[in-house]
Amino acid sequence: MIGMQTTRNTNTLTLTPSPGFGEHTMKHALLLLSLIATQAQAQIIYTDVIPDATYTGTNDTCSLDVDNDGNIDFLIVQSTVNAPCPGGPAACAATNTRPRSWVRITPQGTNSVVTTASFASQLPQGQAITSASAWNNASDQVLITQGAPFCGLFGMVNPQWACRQGGYTGSWLDSASVASPKFLGLRFDSAGSTYYGWARLSIPGNGARFTLKDYAYSGLPDAGINAGETQCAIPSGLSVSNVDSNTVILTWQSTTTDTFNLRYRPTGAATWSVIGTITGTTYTLAGLAGCTEYEFQVEGLCDGLLTGYSASFIRTTLGCGACIERNYCPSYSILTGDEYIARVALGTLDNPSGANDGYGDFTALGTELQIGQGHPITLETVFFLFDEEYPMYVRVYVDLNQNGNFTGPGELAYSTSVFVEGPISGILNIPASALTGSTRMRVVMVEGDPATTSCDYYNIGETEDYCVDLVDNTIGVGEGPTSGQLRLFPNPSDSEIFFDATRIGAGSTLHIDVLDGIGRTVARQNMDQGRATITTSGLANGLYVYRITRIGVEVASGKIQVQH
Repeated sequence: MIGMQTTRNTNTLTLTPSPGFGEHTMKHALLLLSLIATQAQAQIIYTDVIPDATYTGTNDTCSLDVDNDGNIDFLIVQSTVNAPCPGGPAACAATNTRPRSWVRITPQGTNSVVTTASFASQLPQGQAITSASAWNNASDQVLITQGAPFCGLFGMVNPQWACRQGGYTGSWLDSASVASPKFLGLRFDSAGSTYYGWARLSIPGNGARFTLKDYAYSGLPDAGINAGETQCAIPSGLSVSNVDSNTVILTWQSTTTDTFNLRYRPTGAATWSVIGTITGTTYTLAGLAGCTEYEFQVEGLCDGLLTGYSASFIRTTLGCGACIERNYCPSYSILTGDEYIARVALGTLDNPSGANDGYGDFTALGTELQIGQGHPITLETVFFLFDEEYPMYVRVYVDLNQNGNFTGPGELAYSTSVFVEGPISGILNIPASALTGSTRMRVVMVEGDPATTSCDYYNIGETEDYCVDLVDNTIGVGEGPTSGQLRLFPNPSDSEIFFDATRIGAGSTLHIDVLDGIGRTVARQNMDQGRATITTSGLANGLYVYRITRIGVEVASGKIQVQH
């Protein structure tokens, strides 16, 4: 089954390519033949695009036939071209280009789209779409987003013309990597009558693509519709709050039903786990794996018919360590693409990278660092030679106390400045006072400003974030042979501490004991797939010893600190 029926009557959808748009139009017309259109009891005709249709490239066109009558009502087009640097010398224009992208909609005939100024409006869910809306029955294109490169003279010594990525405009934009679904308001004519509808799109902040997710219209002439309305509405506002490494609380909103189905899976898994017939709009889900990214969806039951599942909510369970679970401050450069970090090499980490629009999130990459030791680090940078008289400062921060910032003692772990392009080598020191576990490492490169900190923005350079596992093979009492493969967080602990021994052997039966200072067992637990969460809220402040065994043989041990 490619879609869920939300009403009693099902229509067969046929799309007709618009003349003049060639293979792009045909490609997506064929894709959209897999859509399912359904008619609601209140004359709302809803079409779910299955799978979501994404458009990218030059003149990539969606031919939208809202009422499936064989006549194209709207053309939605994405275009991307390399635009030269305007206004500069010919040599600059030939060698300095940046992508220019835009998304636009062209109403066909007398059809119209809700607009604000010259841009198509981004409508929130529930917004009324009626004859009173601000309509543009343009005979030409209406922009949704647009952008252009910014060019000018750069460098205070021997300034040169250069082309940089410019800004994009339009209320649809989120960030370059995030695209939240938003609604178009549509008005179209069919068989001599006027109808109102909506289409849901998502567009990333660089304007380089758009995705059509679904659309609907009121089957009653001249009757309005609310953005996102499908009669038996799909539950909205799904959110997840973490309780611990194995449990989450899910909440959502619905105005049409109080009975729901919930499904979830590790992101990318082939199959879903389903929980049916949930009453109410809150559910506590237990039995999850720690430090695992899950995908959650919910659907409602309305008049014996399923609404179809909501958009996914993605959340990683606790247990990953401070690097992922702390809310670190942003850090990025404003002018990007010309000065950037080209390589970071530390321990087993070796990451060559290009420009990342001022910030590179490489927290999926990392390495293990021994506490109390210095570790060789190599950095490579790239910047314009005509700026060579201005130093390029490089700083490496490590959140040693795992409190979510880089202001603690010793957390500026490495610092230097260079005047020439090339590798920088030094020693990254991890002091004996550092806490064990996964924590954030931040590399900041900035041109000409030694006062730049680990947070906020700066003019020229780049920031990259990584995760590093801090291990201490010296604090244990009778340490087992595989202690260095164990991860635990947080340490010190206030309420609970998570142990991850999957590197030792998740498939093996492991057992964990926690002992106080005189050797009494204060906590004991079998590990589930190499993981366990020990509650420390009832323990007194102080140092404790943990021991992990397999069939009575110790495989890891060490110290934890309880601090309320």
